[in-house]
Amino acid sequence: MPTIAHYPDLHPIISAVKMHLIVGKQDHYRYENAVLFNEQAKKYQENNVKLITHDGGHVIPENIVRQVIHDLDKSAEVSNE
Repeated sequence: MPTIAHYPDLHPIISAVKMHLIVGKQDHYRYENAVLFNEQAKKYQENNVKLITHDGGHVIPENIVRQVIHDLDKSAEVSNE
């Protein structure tokens, strides 16, 4: 899998965008790549990538979706003030 370093045009985007990666530990096709991407993103000054894992597969539990939406709503309120 290519690393973030292979895409220098993405560097400013990653530092400007807040990203939530939600991945199940049983999602064998995506889990390792999501963890790797998160580790690479931590190398940047502002880590705006939040990795959220759950014990299932590719189906995201409702409580996690609700929590992410709640967090996004709170962050939108702060940025609008």
